[in-house]
Amino acid sequence: MRLPFSSFVLIALLMAGSALGQPDGRKIYVTHCASCHGDKGQGNEEEYDEPLWGRKSVESLTRYIHRSMPEEKEDTVIDEDAHAVARYIHEEFYSPAAQLRNRPPRIELLRLTNEQYRQSAADLIESFKRPQTIIPERGLRGRYFNVEKMNKEKEHVLERIDPVINFDWGSGVPAEKINQNGFSVRWSGSLLAPETGLYQFRVRTHNSALFLLNSFRGDDDKNSFIDAYVSTRNESHEKSGSKFLLAGRGYPVFLRYFTYKEKVASLHLEWKPPG
Repeated sequence: MRLPFSSFVLIALLMAGSALGQPDGRKIYVTHCASCHGDKGQGNEEEYDEPLWGRKSVESLTRYIHRSMPEEKEDTVIDEDAHAVARYIHEEFYSPAAQLRNRPPRIELLRLTNEQYRQSAADLIESFKRPQTIIPERGLRGRYFNVEKMNKEKEHVLERIDPVINFDWGSGVPAEKINQNGFSVRWSGSLLAPETGLYQFRVRTHNSALFLLNSFRGDDDKNSFIDAYVSTRNESHEKSGSKFLLAGRGYPVFLRYFTYKEKVASLHLEWKPPG
């Protein structure tokens, strides 16, 4: 059992002796180079302010150091000493791999302004919606229906673009073929906000109306922005609301109206920009 142990000790000593016989690149660099280039190759303002970073191979660095370094003492670090220094600086701080190890990328959080945050959030939400197409026509597209009893859309009789929602029909009707006993209208379109800020909206009617702004669906009654659906004795009533909008963005608009066996019919949708 003693023979293998002796062999192991002998081999270890031989290896240690071989390593001791090689030039110490780090020691040579500290002695002859660090005063100009810095202990980590970061440079020195008084001598050489450029950091020792690059893409040359160990062999290429060896040739350069052997031929040119240190300045005015070019014969100091040559041959095996030059190779030892080249290998040391290449592995410690010169090569791209060493740079990545010594200066790993950092993940930093950016602080957004209120406006940037709103725009980013709007972009995110917009990605889940169907893309909108801006057309030259201005106004809301209205689909008019005749009403029979409480069937609010018995017969579709008319479709048109209404530039503004500002109607006082009185005891009349919006157009021919529309039933005087009752009719309903569904308007849809988009509001293109001219500036960023808080907008005021108001719905006035003698009848029933629901206004949905920035909604995915036109029949989402539970999430209506302005609910003026309950009408009392055919008297004029109004509901209002405010919403913050971003300039240049199109917001889906849905407006629903209904009247049945009422003497007076009217609907007004009004809005006021910020300021």
